Parts: sequence; C-alpha cells; structure tokens
Amino acid sequence: MLNDRRIGFISAHYAEMKTLRTLMNEKPLYNRFFFETCGQGPRNAAQAAERLVEKKCDLLISWGVAGGLNPTHKCGDLIVSNRCVSEEGQEIFYRGNTAKDYIRRLEAVVPATSGKVTTVFKAVTSAQRKKSLFQQTKADIVDMESHSIAKVAQANSIEFILVKAVIDEASDDVPNAFLECADEFGKPKLTQTFGVIWKQPGSISSLLKLGMKYRQSLKTLRLASQPFL
Repeated sequence: MLNDRRIGFISAHYAEMKTLRTLMNEKPLYNRFFFETCGQGPRNAAQAAERLVEKKCDLLISWGVAGGLNPTHKCGDLIVSNRCVSEEGQEIFYRGNTAKDYIRRLEAVVPATSGKVTTVFKAVTSAQRKKSLFQQTKADIVDMESHSIAKVAQANSIEFILVKAVIDEASDDVPNAFLECADEFGKPKLTQTFGVIWKQPGSISSLLKLGMKYRQSLKTLRLASQPFL
C-alpha cells in the first residue's frame, strides 16, 4: 500500500522533519517523497497540505510528536491513525488500509498502535486539560496540525495517515513558560530560554526532562521512517 505512492510528509518542527533525513537523501526516491515543514498550527498545516496536493501527492502524512491524552500511552509510544477529530467535534475517518499496512511493516522495527488524534488551536500543557480532552473526544493524543491535513486530504479525495510519537504523557504538566523557549518551527530561542531559567531557577530540571522526552520521541520517529525505504 506504500509502494509507488507519491507521499507528502508534513511536520510542524524542523527536528521532526529531520527524522526523515534518510528518505530525503535517497536520490532514487526523489520523485516519490515530498516534505513540508509548516510551523505550528492548523492554518500552517492546511497551507502545507494544499502545496502537496498541487504536487500530485496521493497520500498525506502528518508526521511528528504529540501530547498524550490516553493514560496508557507513554513517552516514545508510536500512534498511527487514519481517524481524527477537531476541537469542535468534527471527525474525519479514512477507511483505507494504508494505516494497517504501515503498522504491519513497523512490527520488525518499532511497536506501533492505532489510535485517534484530536487537533486544537492552542497547545495543551496541563494534565487537567488533557483529561478533559480525553473525556470529551476519546482521542489518544493531541496535536495542532493533523485535523487540518486530513480535511485537505478529504476535500481532494486523497488518503491521509497520522504518524505521531508521544512526547508528554497524560499526567504531565508542561509549564506554559516553556512555550516561549522555541518559535513555531521548534527552533530554540536562547534569550527567552535564559529568561525562563533566570526567573524560575527551579524550572531547569523540568526543562531538561522535557528535552529528554523530546529526544526519545524523535528517536521513535527515526525508526518509523524505515518502512518507507
């Protein structure tokens, strides 16, 4: 189901897209794979999806990290989905078998499970908000891009899958101040980072812990790229 497809990958952050570097460097695959790093948010993701549609991609993949909503999922877990729901409750489900085929190919590389993704407009940082979203949507993970990508795919009658590695778990509280430490593409803003540490010295431990979780989730994504080769 993945062979001979024109596949467009969309990531919010540069670091997420870099996990696909092996695909980017394979010259024989240049006409099969297309890559868009869009920055955070539904609007950016939709615009990136439209650009990939213009390039005649027949499969769009939302690729990156996501926050955990289902308490059973841990940092580094890989969720592969063809089902997502917006914050307003609009659900999109693609009935193709590509997600199942991809999960089967991943068996020898990294464990993966199917699941449901919800997309929001503002980053979810508190455990209480995650619990509320889980009860409201029954989604396993949360991001800010996938539903917009799926919506563009549906409007153009092409397939989509959502490939997400869990970074922060359902029980994790992420300090809002940390959101100021990187731009919308995930690039660190050193001045703001030092400012957060200066004002909140006790945040250093939490910042380092979050960084370790980010690296773990990116490792999962690198492994998840192998079945495409």
